[in-house]
Amino acid sequence: MGLKSNFKKRNFVTNLNFYSMKKWLILCLVLFTITINSCSDSNEEAVVVTLEKLMKKWYNKDFNINGTTFSYDSHMTCGKDNIEFRPEAVYTQNDVTACEPTETTTVTGTWNLEDDIVTVFINNITTVAKITRLTETELQLTTVSDWDGDGQIETIRANFTID
Repeated sequence: MGLKSNFKKRNFVTNLNFYSMKKWLILCLVLFTITINSCSDSNEEAVVVTLEKLMKKWYNKDFNINGTTFSYDSHMTCGKDNIEFRPEAVYTQNDVTACEPTETTTVTGTWNLEDDIVTVFINNITTVAKITRLTETELQLTTVSDWDGDGQIETIRANFTID
């Protein structure tokens, strides 16, 4: 009976080790899958944000909402709507509203940059956006918002150029 009892104990320990290893293996596979998917889901390359590239006047080009691109059609013939990140954290947003004489509505606020996240503060409204593209001539800001007021959050990518 001692041999049979010893066999059962060893068999139990072997099964216990097998199930423990199986759990660890499954956990490792799950973590590996999550890591691979999080890397492969990111279509955006790392953006190097420098103040030299960011601090300039940017003209509205187009915007993309949940994958659909809309051209920015609100430019007047006498001027283009734009945003500007200026020194000392001054942010301006210019909307050319009329020609002859040229009329522009300007809203001023402040801005803050931390890594690739820019935060704009205007009249007690805070807007946070990720800089998803920044070159010498192009800027893309990505944020989420209920753009159309339907209660659903949309991903918005606003594209700007320097001309």
